[in-house]
Amino acid sequence: MAMLLTDKETIEWVHPYTCKYLYKYRSMHVKGLERIIADNEIYIPFPQFNDPFDCNPALTVHPSSAMRKAFYGSILEKTHPGITRQEKKKLIAASNSDKKMMQPEWREQFFENYIRKFGLYCLTEMPDDLLMWAHYADSHRGICLQFKSDTISTFF
Repeated sequence: MAMLLTDKETIEWVHPYTCKYLYKYRSMHVKGLERIIADNEIYIPFPQFNDPFDCNPALTVHPSSAMRKAFYGSILEKTHPGITRQEKKKLIAASNSDKKMMQPEWREQFFENYIRKFGLYCLTEMPDDLLMWAHYADSHRGICLQFKSDTISTFF
């Protein structure tokens, strides 16, 4: 079962980052830079890296059956607003979720369905990192964008 969250619900799940600003190093010639500056928009793609182990975490489950059922119950509460405790209990029992969560194939499929709904936008806390300037800002000829990150209404 895949969760479908609205932008508002996703923001509620994401806690604001504690630093005041985050930074993105860019070349002046990169596609999409004009949209960032002129339209206040960023494109957040699905993660794809050169290293196959980047952004490829292993999903584990809690050893306690009660905790696994509680986790599945929290998903049901998000996907079925207004669900009663009894209805939730029936759905948990009918889904056989506790046993399914123990199967590596189910966890892999759940993760794939969930992670594909999100993108990845890499930022840093440091606006003056020489290596970042060299690699991501066109060998020190680009720019470093600053994003405010300490407000509730932001993903950062």
